Amino acid sequence: VLFNMSMQDLIDMGYLCAPTYIDASVIEQNEVPLNVSRSEFDMAKFDSMMESREEKIMKTIKYGETHSKSVLIFCSSVHQAEKFCKKVEYSAVVTAKTPPKERQRIIKGFKDHSIKTVFNVGVLTTGFDHPALDCIILLRPTRSIMLYVQMLGRGVRIAEGKTTCKIIDLTSTVKNMGRVETIRMVKEPGAL
Repeated sequence: VLFNMSMQDLIDMGYLCAPTYIDASVIEQNEVPLNVSRSEFDMAKFDSMMESREEKIMKTIKYGETHSKSVLIFCSSVHQAEKFCKKVEYSAVVTAKTPPKERQRIIKGFKDHSIKTVFNVGVLTTGFDHPALDCIILLRPTRSIMLYVQMLGRGVRIAEGKTTCKIIDLTSTVKNMGRVETIRMVKEPGAL
């Protein structure tokens, strides 16, 4: 039996919390070149385009930290994550190269709030559960609906005292993809 439920259905039933969106875009996606396969954005070029926008990015990160208990930032590169982490107190970086014990230490610190902000590069999109997470900052664009839903899905878990998760978008991804709770699977007429 196959049954399709949207994120909005689960929010309405009380299983997930509703996100609050903040458009803080510093770049429009139509300005970002695509990769060679044209399936995703060229992250190296995107990263270099963001260099001149560092002041606005830091203000946005500080805003997220001031108004939230836990901030998860999706970055476009290890360089970008490490650069901003050096400027933010009580923060850490998780990448594919982070040793397992170090990753466990960071995640434990994130959950017990000794680490307030985690910059991650393509790691904490699936299999990561921190229900109290109440702020996600998109510092990497994507054209993948699946990746987009996975990233924002980290913030919609319910937790005691949590009423929403702020989604702060620096990349115009929400503007281009839509609110995650409105995404629906539909069968196209004539499709198998």
